[in-house]
Amino acid sequence: MLETENREAVADSSLRYDYKQDEFEEDSHYGRLLHRVGKSKRVLELGSSTGYLTQAMQEKFGCRVTGVEIDPAAAQKARDKGLDVRVLDLDFADLSVEFAGEKFEAVLLADVLEHLRDPATTLRQISKILADGGKIVASIPHAGHGDIKMALLTGRLPFRPMGLLDHTHVKFFTRSLLEDLFIKSGYRIDEIERNRWNTSSTEVSFAAANALPENLAELKNLLDCDPEGDTYQFIVQATLTQNSAQENSQNNLPTVDIVVLETALQKACDLYHAALRNIDYPKAKLKFWFVSGEAEKDQIEYSDSADKASPPMTASDFRSFRFLSGGSLDKTPPHASDCILKQHSLSSLAISNRGRALKKIAMGSNADLLFVLNTDSLPASDCLYKLAQAYEKLDPRAKLMTVLCARAEVRQAGPARSDASLSRKDDNLAWHEFSGMLLPKALVLGDFPQDIKNQLVTIDTNKSKLEIEKDAAGSPIDSSFLTEEAQAQDFCFRIWQLGGCVKEVYQARYFSNGPRLSQGTADERKFDGMRLRRRWGTSRQLISFAREKENEQSPDWLRLFNHLVAAMIVEKPTALPQNEPGKSLVGFHGPHSILVGAALK
Repeated sequence: MLETENREAVADSSLRYDYKQDEFEEDSHYGRLLHRVGKSKRVLELGSSTGYLTQAMQEKFGCRVTGVEIDPAAAQKARDKGLDVRVLDLDFADLSVEFAGEKFEAVLLADVLEHLRDPATTLRQISKILADGGKIVASIPHAGHGDIKMALLTGRLPFRPMGLLDHTHVKFFTRSLLEDLFIKSGYRIDEIERNRWNTSSTEVSFAAANALPENLAELKNLLDCDPEGDTYQFIVQATLTQNSAQENSQNNLPTVDIVVLETALQKACDLYHAALRNIDYPKAKLKFWFVSGEAEKDQIEYSDSADKASPPMTASDFRSFRFLSGGSLDKTPPHASDCILKQHSLSSLAISNRGRALKKIAMGSNADLLFVLNTDSLPASDCLYKLAQAYEKLDPRAKLMTVLCARAEVRQAGPARSDASLSRKDDNLAWHEFSGMLLPKALVLGDFPQDIKNQLVTIDTNKSKLEIEKDAAGSPIDSSFLTEEAQAQDFCFRIWQLGGCVKEVYQARYFSNGPRLSQGTADERKFDGMRLRRRWGTSRQLISFAREKENEQSPDWLRLFNHLVAAMIVEKPTALPQNEPGKSLVGFHGPHSILVGAALK
């Protein structure tokens, strides 16, 4: 009995975190944290436990470290090693008072923030004892890991003494909640890294992926479409926001209209609006367009701000409430929604035609730039600011013909969804989805510089002058493609063809907001792929693409042939030649010429 009591006592104390680790290289979690803290620094370590990291920072990194620990037993063990550790409860102590007159170059919080009732208060206290240029280094478990979602879907929430569901966690964080926490505490996130651990492999998992029942296996496939599904922990480096300097540097930024395009799985709800409010940009220079609906029924809503509150409690559907006593038979009410998953309902597109919506918005916008977001992604707080800075550095002509793209923090490869962006060392992109894209309004409307218009009508090709003018007229976004992916790919092809640029701004980042699914139906993707290759590629590439699709499971040969014939009839090779830079960027290549827009090596 005594042994059981001791085991339970350890499980509730910081002694359970007493790791014995000798290696602190970059490829280990704690080694990465300490390398981010740096060498020869004055460090405050919050949640220092028995001092295993405190000692390593002093002996291996030459730092002068003060630790803070809530558990007296763990703190005493650290003191026995000759370490400077104070016993404080961060939920009640005021660090700015406890360390008044001291300044720290780095503050380390290794899996601490999730244990605090009010982590924002602790971060604000740290800001008062952080030296000029000082930083916070923190690791935080990810509450959106696929294994936690799977556990909930199977009716479990397996809290344990340590890990993702440590039973002493009182706060749970996703990437967007981290962004919100640091911004509201007066910080900006300078760098964010991820410790990845495959689904069905963590301490939360209950079965291997191949042991799941068929219906749960499909749900796991859906969870695996989330680029953050494998993120076990975030590693954050943050510094204090310099408000005055930031405001002064924003005075000359251009006016931007933000276009939010809803997807089937993600709506522009109050949480999405809260993330939009965190965008670090002059509010007077922002307007918002929210697009929802399907196909020809798109609904476009204009707003001067991103303000949207949660619906009041009275707006809830109280018909869903019902009371049962023990052993009672539960009857599903007739109004309950149908929970059967259908393939069509999992399409990521709620608006089937991005091009058409963007044209409508551009015609009604007073801004020079449109910043486009799909609701399955969120911009980092400084994303738009970084894009606008890059835009302002362009010469006047380049501003009319350059598309600037943010960088996805996690890029998802594989069959679920192709890479959001395929970059080259010179920051040119092979192509990029619309989300995270800064577009000149004139470019969306096809209002090209006069020299380009003059050049287009003098090209000597086999097509007539009228056909060439028709190819070059109007918006570069072709609304006749059935999926957003094809519209975005074709758009990038056309920009390069007209002598413009599509570039990635490495410092501008956006991140996942849930699963990112293949767009449209399989037939729509095949037909769009064939049309793209007919328009921009060669007959060999078109046939190679068709052959590749033949090898997919359960092919419909007649339907595939019909797609091929239809693409040959609908599309003609473009009359306008591709410029030399474009040829190196937008070629179809690969084993069967199936990769659209992959950059040539």
